[in-house]
Amino acid sequence: MTSAPNQEQLREAQELLSLSTDALYQDLGERIGERGLPEDLIRAGRARYRAVTEKCRSAICGNDTIRVLSTDKTADKATALVLAIADTILHTMGVPVPAMTVAAILVQSGLETFCKAQWS
Repeated sequence: MTSAPNQEQLREAQELLSLSTDALYQDLGERIGERGLPEDLIRAGRARYRAVTEKCRSAICGNDTIRVLSTDKTADKATALVLAIADTILHTMGVPVPAMTVAAILVQSGLETFCKAQWS
């Protein structure tokens, strides 16, 4: 995703942002190959989210583009943040992860709170 996002990426980010946080955790659980009841998928998704975001916290919060976007007042701020965060996650992790889903959860959960220690 280092180049400009294509229409499919924009659409995916917007669709993910329209889901509830639990639906995103469930989606993440499914994307990492978990099986079971929705609550099992949500639990697995939460665990993967925590692991990925903790590993990527300094890269996400230290990214100037993400910080500038977080203060942007435009309507597409959330979509732009999801795309920028997903790109950072993919570069930091070095292995395939459902970065767009993780990024959507992070944006919905509060990027400012997540980065508070580095941004204050």
